[in-house]
Amino acid sequence: MNNKSPHDYFVQLFKNYRYDLFVLDFLKTDNIDEDKVFFLADNEKEVFKRAKLYGVSTQIYLKIKHFLNNQVHSHKKLNRYISKLGKKSRKNDRMKKFYGDKEKLAEHLFPVFSFDFQANSEKLKRNFNFIKELKRFSDDFALFKGIALAKKYHLSLLARHTGDVDIIVPQKVFKKFEKKLLEWNFYPVPRSKIKDKYGHVYQFVREDGLSCGLHLYISDRFFAEIKYEDLEFENISVELGGDKLEVRTFSPEFDLIQLSLHLFQHCFALRIFLDIFYVLRSSRIDYTKLFEISRRFKIEQIVLISLLSSSKIFCLDFQDRFFVKRIQNSFLYKYSDFLSSFVSQPFFFLVFRNFLFYSPYFDKIFSLFLASKFPVRKFLSLLPYFPSEFLRRLKGEYTLAV
Repeated sequence: MNNKSPHDYFVQLFKNYRYDLFVLDFLKTDNIDEDKVFFLADNEKEVFKRAKLYGVSTQIYLKIKHFLNNQVHSHKKLNRYISKLGKKSRKNDRMKKFYGDKEKLAEHLFPVFSFDFQANSEKLKRNFNFIKELKRFSDDFALFKGIALAKKYHLSLLARHTGDVDIIVPQKVFKKFEKKLLEWNFYPVPRSKIKDKYGHVYQFVREDGLSCGLHLYISDRFFAEIKYEDLEFENISVELGGDKLEVRTFSPEFDLIQLSLHLFQHCFALRIFLDIFYVLRSSRIDYTKLFEISRRFKIEQIVLISLLSSSKIFCLDFQDRFFVKRIQNSFLYKYSDFLSSFVSQPFFFLVFRNFLFYSPYFDKIFSLFLASKFPVRKFLSLLPYFPSEFLRRLKGEYTLAV
């Protein structure tokens, strides 16, 4: 919960909107131009704060590196870039140094992004080594989000922000994994009473910064209850620094199912829209199968809104080969398309959603409303907890939201 007054909080939100739009435009643009690079150089700290908040700072930095490596072919052009970017490296010997190693150019000209990228790389190594330890302990788990998405759809482990290690396990081995994590000096993050009753993940953290999400379900159970036994899997090979690892992960269809539920669970976060876009762009999806699964778990509207809104944000025309051609005249499709037009507006997912997070549970209620999910029995069973849990959330006592 933010400690600022509502007035100050929302004034700052609108001030940041300019940088938010720049971050979004930078992510959407395949061909970066010089004006964008120069704006980024002039406002690096402000843009970085927004990109970091949205979990997309890694993608921004890699685009910068790619642009500079492709554009700077001559000493003359290098001089112009360094001079125009206004950094502290105007001496000839410094310029010659960077001209000899173009990989260092982005690192020098954008130090804040570069430092974050290096920290992300170190975290990736720790996560990779931890997954190796998990594999030595047991094969009874599947890896999802994080490294799995980076490998399959971003095509590089370093091309996506590194967060927690998220695994899902069968109920019968949950205690075994929980015990092992405690033996490895992890400790559980406190959970609200509401999360104890209907939660989907137990979060464990360690003093070295490692964080593991031990899941029994793939998402918040207010939206759907999909457990390990319901999933379909595929094996992938993950390689880092010459070290190779085989891991079990979700099929492409269940990747999209999980991401769609995750999008609603986090009330339409930009980083999840971006993940969905990468999965859609991979052309690996069997859409007929995807919607058969969606119908089985009664989440067709959630999946449709997620896919349609992601395609609108990132200008991806996938409907020519999309299964919904067969249902475009249905009420479900038209209603989902209407809602996706609202959800995909930058003002909504960059500004308005912050209003929802200002008060506990408003984000959850809003997402459930858009999903047409009204779990009345669950809400009634939780009524005794709401007043005290609302106050504790308001004070910021929980690291994780419900």
